[in-house]
Amino acid sequence: MKPAIRLILLFSAVQFSSAAALPAAEGSVSVSVSTATMSDVNNFIFGMMTVSSLEEWNTRDPEFVKLAADMGVTHFQYPGGSLNYWWHYDPKGVGYCFRPEEYAQAASQRHEASMQATENFLSKFIDLCKATNAAAIVNANVWHGTPDELDGALADIERNGLKALSVILGVELQLGGGRIMTAEEYAARAKNYVAMLRSKHPGTKIFAWAAPLDPIKANSYSQQWNTVVSKIENIDGLTQYQWCRNAVQSEGAIEQRFDYGMKELKSFMAGLDAANAALARYSPRWDIDQWGMVDLGSPGGAKSAYGGTMLQFLHTCWYLLYVTDYNHRHSGFYQSLEYMKFGSSYSHDPLSLKVKNDPRGGFRINPAYYAFQLMTNIRGAKYAPATTNGSPDAKAYYFENNKEKWLCVLNLAGKAAAIETVAVDGAPLKPVLQKAYGSDTLFGGPQEIQPSQAGEPTISPYSVSWFILR
Repeated sequence: MKPAIRLILLFSAVQFSSAAALPAAEGSVSVSVSTATMSDVNNFIFGMMTVSSLEEWNTRDPEFVKLAADMGVTHFQYPGGSLNYWWHYDPKGVGYCFRPEEYAQAASQRHEASMQATENFLSKFIDLCKATNAAAIVNANVWHGTPDELDGALADIERNGLKALSVILGVELQLGGGRIMTAEEYAARAKNYVAMLRSKHPGTKIFAWAAPLDPIKANSYSQQWNTVVSKIENIDGLTQYQWCRNAVQSEGAIEQRFDYGMKELKSFMAGLDAANAALARYSPRWDIDQWGMVDLGSPGGAKSAYGGTMLQFLHTCWYLLYVTDYNHRHSGFYQSLEYMKFGSSYSHDPLSLKVKNDPRGGFRINPAYYAFQLMTNIRGAKYAPATTNGSPDAKAYYFENNKEKWLCVLNLAGKAAAIETVAVDGAPLKPVLQKAYGSDTLFGGPQEIQPSQAGEPTISPYSVSWFILR
């Protein structure tokens, strides 16, 4: 594990102030860890959907590639979202190789960039993966495509020396209660894809599409669909979304609106164990094809009132830590994650454009970018759960890597707290702060916290802190 995490400030529009000093503590917490059982961190929880990144940006730009590589992305998904319905494999084609007669069926023309492209987006995707040493996930076009097309795309990826991590057999094909295709038709089509993949790409995992079970998106057809899909043979698991969908309070001071957002975030995180138990009835292994923080009722569910804020930063870090802890308690449940999405003009994406239609116009670096960069510090580590006492808003996670002992502490409260004691297997250890981000307000961007050279170790208000234990 790296003792320091390098920040990239090439195009930063998130206004990081100069490093803030640790504030005076107003409470204290103690942490205890037992390493009787430890588990490996799943390195494939740091994935990204590409989607409009390939449409809007010059992803071969060395400056863009450096940003992507330094963020620590482990794998990219091609193409993702509703693009899944229309893309085809054609090494001589342009864009996503849409067929106009098929795309005319789209309810809205959201992907005109593909129709107007002058370059092949799969080639662009492959170049991005190669430049960043990332694996690839391919989202099969089960509606209008064929197993042979998928085979061609995977063969291109593999010829370029890339790892084809997994294939997702379509998304949202249950929409309309079976009007796109019935569960039985989907299972029959999936069988043909599975046969091809097991024969020609045996090292690639296969995930079938499951309908959502959360009360916001589930419908009467969801359980029927999932019952059929869960019986597809020779797959590695199922795929679903896991959005933190927040109702947004529109009235009151901005502090009150963000306090409400924190309550929504805590409610979402508290409900994840039950949500996962419901998913586990259909499969013990899952790929989370989209996750992040979005607003209820926003167009396409794609915008966030909390994007670009400390609240989003906390959610990003907390969710990745939760996934690691849940996999410790339920081995292999989370097989991989893809954040929705790598970049666009939306404020909640890790990278966004300063000028929407200008690929060379520069990038905003948003808090989610720094959250991922901070959390990829756990790659290759072993994990053990930690118990905190003294504050319900302090959550600790213990890691070992390269013979070092590390503690990550989230402070979800607006007050600082001292870490009174840390004990690992009963032995007291001293936490030394290595890297921390915090903010006095949930609606502000994160500040880098200056480690103190003396006194008790402290967790700042609304912060994520990494300590090395000595």
